[in-house]
Amino acid sequence: MNKLIFTCILCLLSADLVVAQKIDFPVNNRVILNFQDKIVYAHFDADHKQIDVDDNKFYYWFNANDIKKTRGGYDGKILHGDYTEYYMNKNLKEKGTFKYGLKQGVWKAWYFNGEIKEKCSYKKGSKNKAFTTYYENGKVKESGSYSDDQLHKTVKVYDSTGMLLKTDRYKKGVLVKEKESRKAKKKAKKEAKQKGQATGETKSGKKTKEKKSGTDSNVKPEKKKKEKKKNKDDIKIKQFKKVVHADNGLNSL
Repeated sequence: MNKLIFTCILCLLSADLVVAQKIDFPVNNRVILNFQDKIVYAHFDADHKQIDVDDNKFYYWFNANDIKKTRGGYDGKILHGDYTEYYMNKNLKEKGTFKYGLKQGVWKAWYFNGEIKEKCSYKKGSKNKAFTTYYENGKVKESGSYSDDQLHKTVKVYDSTGMLLKTDRYKKGVLVKEKESRKAKKKAKKEAKQKGQATGETKSGKKTKEKKSGTDSNVKPEKKKKEKKKNKDDIKIKQFKKVVHADNGLNSL
């Protein structure tokens, strides 16, 4: 009799625990969709909660074996819970969480080869706080922050080798200041010098050719100078002859 009473108490306690436990995403509210380029695992709201729709937000929902995306409304089962996309090679493509049709928390995306592509934070469907994008080789491409889907504060841009190219400052989507990094400036100067040297070599080659070709043309001006000198000497001799002329000398006597 005591054993029976004890077992009944245990059953009641376990029933209370099951009722008290909050199950947001039960198994029966998950869908699996197969597309040509991806496989999707998504959860939706099984309780059909009434949502105050924001006309400026994009809502994700499920209908007719497809995931829909519309601004300011939906007409199907609103996505709510974990969401995962896979490539056909089973690698992750995109992963995150929906809260009544809006992206919420950290979302990640990957390239086909498994390298991470993007990491971004969302709040009520809008990009907020930190984000990072990556090249396919795994190097950081861009890092910064958003405020309500607009670039805000410091944003850094890198090349595919990981070198910092520039640092920009934004204020709610508007570029306030753009600053090129020292390394990028040095690299640009080196490239400019190399180009300048290459063009300088070609120009110097042209100049030497012009000088060589100009040697023949300089012969005539030298001859003209010599002729001018001769003419001046003749004039002096003629003038001298006039001064010491015999007739003029006799008259003076």
